[in-house]
Amino acid sequence: MFNSTERIIKKVSNNHKPFPIEIWFQPLFQLSHFKCVGGEILVRGKYLNESILPFQFILQLEKHGEGIVNLGHFVVEESFKYISNFLSVENDNRLYNINVSRVELERENYADAVIMMGDESLIAPASIILEITGNDSELTELMISNLNKLQGHGFNIAWGDVCNIDDFLMKNEVFPGRYIKLDRSLLANTRLDEASKIIKEAHNLNITIIAEGVQTMNQVSFLLKENVTLGQGYLFSRPIPKEIYSAKFGS
Repeated sequence: MFNSTERIIKKVSNNHKPFPIEIWFQPLFQLSHFKCVGGEILVRGKYLNESILPFQFILQLEKHGEGIVNLGHFVVEESFKYISNFLSVENDNRLYNINVSRVELERENYADAVIMMGDESLIAPASIILEITGNDSELTELMISNLNKLQGHGFNIAWGDVCNIDDFLMKNEVFPGRYIKLDRSLLANTRLDEASKIIKEAHNLNITIIAEGVQTMNQVSFLLKENVTLGQGYLFSRPIPKEIYSAKFGS
């Protein structure tokens, strides 16, 4: 007998739709006004009445290869449709962050597929941040080619999980994106000096910073003093289903 997680892995890996996957949002806030200005798009597994966190199936899908590609295509397609139908308004400057696996980036047609899905949903590429996930700074020539094509089309590229200054400098040398995600560990009191070094260097390179894991007003004060204006975390909101996000923050 398959348990719920195994059923999700099997259906997604075999590209058997509809997928038992739900789109959620982690709201993104403008720090100085506590105003929602977008969100990071997340997934939850859904089987019967059980909600399944991504760590229970993402790694297995990445090991499978085709599984994470199928999931990534689904997330981009469904997110673009939802943003276009329920969240986009004229002159809306919101940003929506979608995580991208290196397995996806290693597919020759990845950039073309994302561009096509964006065109079909009438998505403004400048409203989308595609985040390179994982701690590794290494990228193949094909990955870099896909990223250059996406950024050239107007999509924003971000490095995720930036956790120290050397990590940031290596990642930026490999591929200079327009955003970085400041790892939540850097907001600990013992790591604020390291955070300041990264922030200063990112500003020098005209790279926009999004702080992850913001939980206290002291952290907000620190970030604003460092001229970081975008953040997400439990101080503002936990991850929420897309329907709740659109009802609460969609207008």
